Amino acid sequence: LEPDGRAICAGRVGGRDAQVVVPDGAGGWLIFTEDTYGESNLPSYGETDLFLIHLDRDLNHVPIGDRYRAEDPCGALILGGRGETHPNDGIPWGDGAALLAIAESGNLYAGDHPHVLLRVFDATGRSLLDPPPVVPGSPGREADDPRLAADGTGGFLVSWVDRPYGSPATPRLLLLRYDASGRSLWPGPVVVSEGLDIPGFSVSLASDGRGGAWLAWTEWRDDDLNHGYFPWVTHVGADGSS
Repeated sequence: LEPDGRAICAGRVGGRDAQVVVPDGAGGWLIFTEDTYGESNLPSYGETDLFLIHLDRDLNHVPIGDRYRAEDPCGALILGGRGETHPNDGIPWGDGAALLAIAESGNLYAGDHPHVLLRVFDATGRSLLDPPPVVPGSPGREADDPRLAADGTGGFLVSWVDRPYGSPATPRLLLLRYDASGRSLWPGPVVVSEGLDIPGFSVSLASDGRGGAWLAWTEWRDDDLNHGYFPWVTHVGADGSS
């Protein structure tokens, strides 16, 4: 590569961040970006949408099927128009596709509070798994900061943090397991922690290879033994037991 790297996108109005990078199964890469697009005819209104950039094994741009801006090396629009769309995490899914965990804030002025979307996209930006898996929301609470891991048996695990509307306090760290079709394998989410404060983007999720997961996170605790932010770790089995 060039000494200072290679520019794969330049000159397009608006800001973009590469959030999730997944192998395409043929030596190339699927790059999912959080994008504030600058064209007035795109229904973004200065908020972030999900775009896809596809590079081959030589880092050359590959068109994204027939999507809007498919020929643009800065990416093609695949999801957006409802508010802030944040691709938090992603894992390879089958042959040349990616499973994404997306935090979407929606329109807060219309009461559309943050929630988590699970979507599978192939290299053309086509959405797979219909209907898509659902992260169950809790009444009066908002979901954010999702993390993904393959469960080692063909399915996957997703963790997320949920909080009461309008308050940073009393969040819960939740975990749920799905099979390969996107069907939940547990009756409901496992409550991993109910800490006083779990900062955003502090959670790491890893499969144990047998259907369960290891989780590590930072949270505030104030009791006889702890005062302040500390890292914590736990293991959840394939059946959801801690």
